[in-house]
Amino acid sequence: MTVMNMGRYLLAAALLLQPGCGQHEKQVLRAYDSMNRKLVVLSGENAKPKDFYEQAVFVIVGGGLGGIAAAITLCRQGRPVVLIEETDRVAGCLSPGDTLSFAENGLVEKYGTSKNYRLFHDLLREWYEKRAENPPAALPGTGGGFCYTTDAALDVIGTMFEKYEGEGKLTILLRHKAAKVILFDRRVTAVIAVDLDRKTAALISGWAFIDASGEGDVLRLAGVKSVAGAESRAETNEPHAPERADSLIAMNILACPDHAAFGKKVPGDRAVLDVVQAPQRVSGTLDAGGAPPEGAYTFAVMKEPRRIKPVTLITERDISAEFQKGPRARFYRDSVGVGFHPIIVDGPGGTEAAVETKPFQIPLGALLSPDFDNLFAVGGAIGATRVAVAAFTAPQTEWAVGEAAGMAASFCGGMKINSQALMKNPDYIQQLQRLIVKTLDMPIYWYDDVKPGDPDFAEAQLKPFNTPGCSEKSRTLHYRN
Repeated sequence: MTVMNMGRYLLAAALLLQPGCGQHEKQVLRAYDSMNRKLVVLSGENAKPKDFYEQAVFVIVGGGLGGIAAAITLCRQGRPVVLIEETDRVAGCLSPGDTLSFAENGLVEKYGTSKNYRLFHDLLREWYEKRAENPPAALPGTGGGFCYTTDAALDVIGTMFEKYEGEGKLTILLRHKAAKVILFDRRVTAVIAVDLDRKTAALISGWAFIDASGEGDVLRLAGVKSVAGAESRAETNEPHAPERADSLIAMNILACPDHAAFGKKVPGDRAVLDVVQAPQRVSGTLDAGGAPPEGAYTFAVMKEPRRIKPVTLITERDISAEFQKGPRARFYRDSVGVGFHPIIVDGPGGTEAAVETKPFQIPLGALLSPDFDNLFAVGGAIGATRVAVAAFTAPQTEWAVGEAAGMAASFCGGMKINSQALMKNPDYIQQLQRLIVKTLDMPIYWYDDVKPGDPDFAEAQLKPFNTPGCSEKSRTLHYRN
């Protein structure tokens, strides 16, 4: 059975087993349109999918840098992809007119990026050289940081996507918001998304799913164990974690008169409802904002993604220079990428402080839930504490996580295995690492004297994973003594 046919079989089985398929139960879909601050409600016939996307083996929810990198990686492997993005453009994490500036240090710029990320840099530099009248103060690749405007990023990403869209490998659904997930056993088989402009529903089925959304949409809808907001210091043993856990720091609570929530008829089975800021509950009581409007439907909108409860949890102690005394951070045998960026933590009076890190790895186990077989988390949804994840949202690292997820999903599809089988088999992990290093030209271990493109790059990258004790003996970032 091919991966495509297997996906269709699982979807058919899942639909038959879905609760609420009886003729007397009315399905309601709700999707928050953040651009217009409206809640879109579809009920009855309008909640039934009008559009079907069954050609994609791989589905990516969210068009941030991690989702973009995953899509490019999968398409380069010949995999058909549907990318769902709730805003009106890919890279929806970027706001119009923004200028983004990231101080990616020299080690990252020279030794810590993949072929595709370097292409992203090169195309941005060409964009400014050819078109921009007022480029940022520091151009990509010129030192002093990685700076670009949203317009430049959108044009460059469009150029990188153009080939795959033309070949029919990539379908992008803009202004679509995930509203329901269909499950079969331990697998996600489909996402039902609301078209926020047409006010219709679409069903997107797939064999594997990547959550790159800004809120952790798939995690919530699929019931994946996840964390919202900050863990307490007692939970994580992190010096910079707060004394008390705080989930509300990550969310806004909104309210609207959603009659469908109370079994009342929605006019025409379709409604677009204004939302208002609702009071948030603290320790079981409402804050000073008072009570929600009577008969209101309240829901949370995340200001940052939920984070998956993973196979491998990354904490501050795993990457902080204070606790990692060698040249690198904690060694992960299942490394699928690298990053190097300080942890930015909240300081007194709304200030921010930087916690120094060591060059760190990205473990495959941080992208996976132990309870699901075909779901990968990228971006801010990866398996890290709220303190540690701050170091993983730098663009180079988010891109690396996306590429790793894309390659891991492609590998599972090619081998016809699930993500848990991959995680539990050291031979599979080494095969995946070889693909990442040799196909993506992407580092999974830190050196300061061997860079992508060097003749001994692959040999140097794979040696710590093939030679027991190699990493523990290293006292510098050097490969060539």
